[in-house]
Amino acid sequence: RCGVPCRVMSFCSMSGFTVLRLFSDYSLFGDSSSIFDYYTEGCNRDGLAVRAAGSLMKEAPYEHKMLIILSDVKPLDAAAKIRRDERDVGITYDGIRALTDTAHEVRRLRAEGISVICVFTGDDIDLPSAKMVYGQDFVRIRDFSQFADTVGKLIIDQMKNYS
Repeated sequence: RCGVPCRVMSFCSMSGFTVLRLFSDYSLFGDSSSIFDYYTEGCNRDGLAVRAAGSLMKEAPYEHKMLIILSDVKPLDAAAKIRRDERDVGITYDGIRALTDTAHEVRRLRAEGISVICVFTGDDIDLPSAKMVYGQDFVRIRDFSQFADTVGKLIIDQMKNYS
């Protein structure tokens, strides 16, 4: 409604694959009805999803780009393994490894000029994880009735940085 072109996606990991789902795209400006089809499922390999979203954003013809992530900041994919090469058996994608991977991808996108912000939905115990991954660029909501106002303020604050 505010006239900002956006793309809305979700992701989850299933059977060793990270699946991205597109709900609304820049070309579907104004049509956001499919967003309400969202539901949670599977595991979440956050670092890979951040990388994929950033890669897709680079194709967009807009000068300023902002990635807003709704997350509990608990990346976990028990089926995924982090491997250094094809001979490596790999280590499980969870805990500090998963948080470090996600933080690395967030910083990489920021270095490429994409603003990355998190709308944090997690518990008090996960606040240090949110700070580790997103630094100061996150806001916490405890109830989804706060979502629109919170995200609106985030967008306005980030747009001030563009001028």
